[in-house]
Amino acid sequence: MSAFESFLSRWPNHPHADNAMYWRAECILQGGDRHRAVREFEALVTRFPAGNKVADALFKLAVTYRRLGDRAAADRAAQRLYVEFPDSEAARRIRGEGE
Repeated sequence: MSAFESFLSRWPNHPHADNAMYWRAECILQGGDRHRAVREFEALVTRFPAGNKVADALFKLAVTYRRLGDRAAADRAAQRLYVEFPDSEAARRIRGEGE
């Protein structure tokens, strides 16, 4: 995870900064800190709304919010995913999750 943090510190506006943010959030999530991971995924979606990892971040937000017991936030993330990225792999995956 420190490599992603270093990359983002050094090149915050790099064309791949959204990817670094996504993978940093993924590392945090895998480490078990769901609340911090949610903040990271939300930051990615806010900072890079046209980024190539937004659909995947919305998927992770929907799943993670559900696991945290926040059904309303999970539904909002899933709805945004359906509306903005209806043909994405992430939208297909969330439908398979029963969202």
